[in-house]
Amino acid sequence: MTGWVKDFKILIGKKVLTAVCLALLLLSQVGAAVAQQVEPTRLVRIDLDREEQLARLAEMELQIVAQIGTAEGGFVVAALADESQQRELVKADYTVSILDPAPQGASYYLLYGLPDELSRAEEVVPPLVVEGRQAVIRATPEQVSRLDALGVRSMLLVPHTIVVSPQPAERLLPTSLTPSPVVQRMIDHVTSDTLYNYVGQLSGEQPVILGGVPYTILTRYTPTGQPIQKATRFVYEHFQALGLPVGYDYYILSGWNLEKRNVVAQQTGEGQPERIFLLTAHLDSFSGDPYNLAPGADDNASGSAAVMAIADILSRYHFDCTLRYVLFTGEEQGLRGSVAYANDLQALGENLQGVLNLDMVGYNTPGTATTIELHTRAGNAGSAIAILFADAVDAYNIDLTPQILNDGLSFSDHSPFWDRGYAAILAIEDWQDHTPDYHRTTDRLGTLHMSYYTRFAKAALATFAHMGCLLDGELAGTVSDAVSGNPLAGARVEARLNGTSQAVEQTAADGTYQSVLKAGSYTVAFSAPHHRTETVNNVQVASVVSTTLNQGLQPCDTVEQVSFSATPSTSPVGQPITFNASVGGGAQPVSFSWDFGDGSTGSGAQITHAYAAQGLYSVTLSADNNCLFPVTAHRVALVGDRFTFFPLLSR
Repeated sequence: MTGWVKDFKILIGKKVLTAVCLALLLLSQVGAAVAQQVEPTRLVRIDLDREEQLARLAEMELQIVAQIGTAEGGFVVAALADESQQRELVKADYTVSILDPAPQGASYYLLYGLPDELSRAEEVVPPLVVEGRQAVIRATPEQVSRLDALGVRSMLLVPHTIVVSPQPAERLLPTSLTPSPVVQRMIDHVTSDTLYNYVGQLSGEQPVILGGVPYTILTRYTPTGQPIQKATRFVYEHFQALGLPVGYDYYILSGWNLEKRNVVAQQTGEGQPERIFLLTAHLDSFSGDPYNLAPGADDNASGSAAVMAIADILSRYHFDCTLRYVLFTGEEQGLRGSVAYANDLQALGENLQGVLNLDMVGYNTPGTATTIELHTRAGNAGSAIAILFADAVDAYNIDLTPQILNDGLSFSDHSPFWDRGYAAILAIEDWQDHTPDYHRTTDRLGTLHMSYYTRFAKAALATFAHMGCLLDGELAGTVSDAVSGNPLAGARVEARLNGTSQAVEQTAADGTYQSVLKAGSYTVAFSAPHHRTETVNNVQVASVVSTTLNQGLQPCDTVEQVSFSATPSTSPVGQPITFNASVGGGAQPVSFSWDFGDGSTGSGAQITHAYAAQGLYSVTLSADNNCLFPVTAHRVALVGDRFTFFPLLSR
């Protein structure tokens, strides 16, 4: 074998060996990639003892399907995890079990119901997780329809990553509640008629007027086009009419690929606007025929109408913190609207300090206990809101029985705020006595228990008012005759702050008055017919509480009329004129003030004045014996070749 042949064979051998090695390496990489691609994802159950463990799940970016609180204060998390994530969970000492080995293409739902309701649900579809009143199932739309027919509440679960944010560092929610006369006045303005009217408009019992044209809202189902657009526009215009800044918060309704919107109105705080509190409800509805008829009077026109009515009242008052009134859509599709909004707030870094969410607050069987449920989650600061709500019911003697349930019920629009570390609660009717028309076309206005519903709305208003840093206080008292002691009806009470009138009240038949005022130092003037006007300076009004200011007025005879004469009756420029005042009725002493219409003034019953230029002048005389208001008379003077007075009526 020649040398070059030998070298050629060696070269060829090396190339073949290199090619084989490269091929094997490529095959191993492809195999690894294929293995990675086909690594199965499973729905797993992860049991947590405490909320802090959620942070580790957030770092792993697991897709969370459900998060349910346990009676012991822990959590059950249902999450989608591949094999490597499952190994990582086990390595981190989490308790992990497989719920569904093949979740591809599956739809999962959260169920909520009483034990017998969940037991009936098992006959339709076996649950994957059951904790208290909540269960997670894998179901088809047909199975969900059967569950709705059984009265079992269901909600589509949308996988999402956990976002853990720290609770706001500064929390100033009151730890106890002292009843305020200002808040009591607010409560008194919540009426059944208002709530009835708003629910009737939202549920299609009566048309609404939009752009001057009547429209009947027969459904508020989020995937619809015009109906949900009209419903959101209706509440938008309602908040706008209150003078509140209002806007739409847009999001994409995944699965339908539709742009939808929430409605957000804001009452900006005066001293601490960065501290934000939300009053929320979901506006959308659902039924067995959702595209055509889903009145949703209880679920959840009742909550939405309560938010509207509360905004009507609170928007008239002053708050140090910012209040927002938010109505969500997409709740029935898996809290889509509230998830999007909570994400927006967190991305903006806003200092959200509390959320009070109202969902189904209008039904109670007449003659039964008026129970309401306040749902919290272990480790969430919302428990302070629930306690405040219960305290408000007690402090204002509202005939309700609150039950605080620390069960982590994630069945409404408060839940996305929990998931992001914000304090929140759900306020809802007693589920052991909830509406039998849930998710049916028969969920109509006539099924609501208006007395129960009105009390629920009053309690929600009281709670939210105490959450929001109320600035207003009350000035109250009695105006009476200083000699007889009898109350003076129709007396005038005017409060002025820095020289500007802030409120004018008239006393009732018993002489009492109440005036809501922003905290500050006031000058208060009291007046009544045939009584001397009295002014009190440096009256201190404090926030939330009532300041008492009683005032006695000395009786007197009010000046009935005043007139004056001028001598001579004609006068050229520069010649003095003598003015003489006279009064009819009224106790002495009477003071007289003159305005000669040329910038000159004077006082006294008789006075002399000369005009420096020819012209037409209005002369005004005021007579005051400090008994009610000054009485005035006017005359017009023509100074020059002729000087003539034209008498006008006095007042």
